[in-house]
Amino acid sequence: MMCVVLTNVALAVLGAVIEDAAPGQQIPDLLGLVSGEALLTAIDGLGPVGRRAYVNVALVDLIYPLVYGSFLALSMGWGWRDRLVDSAVYRALLLLPLFAVFADYVENFSVLILVLSPPESPVGLAWVGAVGHALKWALVLPSFGLALVALFSGFRLRGARSVDSAPKAR
Repeated sequence: MMCVVLTNVALAVLGAVIEDAAPGQQIPDLLGLVSGEALLTAIDGLGPVGRRAYVNVALVDLIYPLVYGSFLALSMGWGWRDRLVDSAVYRALLLLPLFAVFADYVENFSVLILVLSPPESPVGLAWVGAVGHALKWALVLPSFGLALVALFSGFRLRGARSVDSAPKAR
């Protein structure tokens, strides 16, 4: 959990670096759902200084998916540990954050290639990044919800076990 917090702090600091280098521009990863053309426009809006600053953001953003994906998958696995053996549904749900990480890497590498490319970047690659971005959020948001449900379930189960195993008063 601490890794997730520290990585978010690092991304916030790097977002401020982007703001200093390219005032009024956002980190492309933090845009809402956008088209490929809008993603290219955002990247072009960074300008040369903002593009160089974004490379530092991208380096942190290459670690971040592993951090949040591991946190989510481990949280779900811990919370549903008793159900994973018997249920294909729970095992399938456990894959959701891993697919989100994959989609995030598709987005990150697409955007990084576009940032490092000349301003006349291919719109097809921008669309790959935009679709990866949309898929990431479509998978991350339910993953966070499921992780909370799994953690609650795990703590509840753990509490029930400790009550059952407590010595009985005579």
